[in-house]
Amino acid sequence: MPPPPPRVLNAGAKITRFIHTLRDVTAGHLKPAAFEPGSDGTTSIAEISGLAEPVVWQMARLTLGTAPPRDKVVGRADLLAGDAQNHGLRAIRDDLGFTGHGCLEGWGRDPMERRVHWKRIASELCDAAQWVPADPPITA
Repeated sequence: MPPPPPRVLNAGAKITRFIHTLRDVTAGHLKPAAFEPGSDGTTSIAEISGLAEPVVWQMARLTLGTAPPRDKVVGRADLLAGDAQNHGLRAIRDDLGFTGHGCLEGWGRDPMERRVHWKRIASELCDAAQWVPADPPITA
């Protein structure tokens, strides 16, 4: 059965960004690189509204790859979809790959535009997010 069509999450939806490398964290604080958009101009997230902690960490396992840095999850950045919306981003749930998967979009289409804006916005998302370390890190 195909996933349902993508939908914009409401401002109160709890989302997370799974963090694969400690380079994105310093002394328990997230760095802007944790939210850096990929080459497709989006940042992968998961909706975790109402989910128990073990279920959220099981979702994290679904993001693992076989090569560094995707071969482990060191923690996650929890925030509300509204935190992203406050900066002109849209939190989209698409369920691609696993139930709950989504992305932050709206960073800008042009790569130069993204570079100018993403670091400022990502810094503000870091301030809004709660760092939740995986103890121990999750590996395949």
